[in-house]
Amino acid sequence: MKLFFTIFISFTLSFTVFSQGYSKKELRHKPANLIEAVEQLKKIQNDSLKQKITSISERDFLSNSRALGIWIRNKWGLWKGKKLSKYFNALGIFNPDDMSSIILTSYYRELKGLDWRLDEQIQFYINDWNNQKKKAEVEIAP
Repeated sequence: MKLFFTIFISFTLSFTVFSQGYSKKELRHKPANLIEAVEQLKKIQNDSLKQKITSISERDFLSNSRALGIWIRNKWGLWKGKKLSKYFNALGIFNPDDMSSIILTSYYRELKGLDWRLDEQIQFYINDWNNQKKKAEVEIAP
């Protein structure tokens, strides 16, 4: 049953943005910061889907939101250096995958009524990149 529920949530999250009947203008809105991004997601997803999201763990939500993350990265210009990307760059986040993960994590926490803990999220990705850089330097060293 849990597998079915996970597949259902994944499928629903993948297509929710495109099936709500929102105007093209609403879907074209490109947020300039994290608050606007979370508010935009709250607008374009219906209440029943939001309830389903809050019924699963944060980890399950994030692991089943790949398509929504791709949509965010592509539609909100995270690969193209648009406003939202520049907002994250100013926070020290440069990878669009990390940006969309922070957006989705913050969205989930907003729906659950939790603190977004943005500073912790940012530090996690900065530390991750620093660790990857150190590991690459060790592998390259003679």
